[in-house]
Amino acid sequence: MAVSLVDNMPDYGRQPRVMTDADIQGIIAAFGQAAGRVQQAGFDGVQIHGAHGYLVVQFLSPLTNQRQDQWGGSLENRMRFVIEVFRSIKNQVDDSFPIMIKLGCKDYVKSGGGFSMEEGVQVAKALEREGACLIEISHCSQLKGT
Repeated sequence: MAVSLVDNMPDYGRQPRVMTDADIQGIIAAFGQAAGRVQQAGFDGVQIHGAHGYLVVQFLSPLTNQRQDQWGGSLENRMRFVIEVFRSIKNQVDDSFPIMIKLGCKDYVKSGGGFSMEEGVQVAKALEREGACLIEISHCSQLKGT
């Protein structure tokens, strides 16, 4: 099911659609390619934005990720996207090139059922095992029902 993050935002005639596996794989590859270009351009590192309603945290949150495939459901499946993004970046840059992430670790919803702090800790630990050199903890923008 395609989920619109904010109901009161104009859609400019575009409605969300469910991403295909090919869409997801393409975006993962694009993260890596972009990081490779960043390093080639002379930057000192790269940071993945995984908070404030951006795509990474949309995969992590069970409120926005209602997929029933390998990308949704359990936390292991929901964090697969960010882990694969991280690996894609790692494959495109030198080992000494810092990869950081700003990670939203909680959906602030009164009704519950969102991405929890405990899940955020598990994701942070998984990213640490992958080699993240810095994990900046932030929060997700408020979702419908807050």
